[in-house]
Amino acid sequence: MEDKTDMDLLQAYAATGSEDAFANIVQRHINLVYSTALRITQNRDLADDVTQAVFVILSRKAGSLSPKTLLAGRLYRTARFASRDALKSRRRRDKRQQEAAMLQTLPDSSWDEVAPLLYCLKPTLPSRLRQYLLPEILNARAIDPSG
Repeated sequence: MEDKTDMDLLQAYAATGSEDAFANIVQRHINLVYSTALRITQNRDLADDVTQAVFVILSRKAGSLSPKTLLAGRLYRTARFASRDALKSRRRRDKRQQEAAMLQTLPDSSWDEVAPLLYCLKPTLPSRLRQYLLPEILNARAIDPSG
């Protein structure tokens, strides 16, 4: 299979599900994809995840790519987009965790003052805040809206 082009291998994979063909593609391009992801994410674990995601995307789109596609360029571009998406996801998750941690660190006396207000405002809050407040309102520190 060493003499076949990337697109020959990809078409073989798309047509027959040839694991050898796909493994050969991965072997040829894994360093490009991983180094691109690592350069953008600056995190080895995240770069590993991105690399895996890029090849999953390739396996799903194998049958729809044009025979004229330059696979290395396509993989590079996909790695860039996937890396940026992974960074955005990580930042959003970190922000949500920080918000949740801040809610959990309220002293009980502060909670007793704030909880009735939050209970009344809960229907008007954005869903991302409601998902953190609902467990607090329902847990042992639950409040009675009547005071």
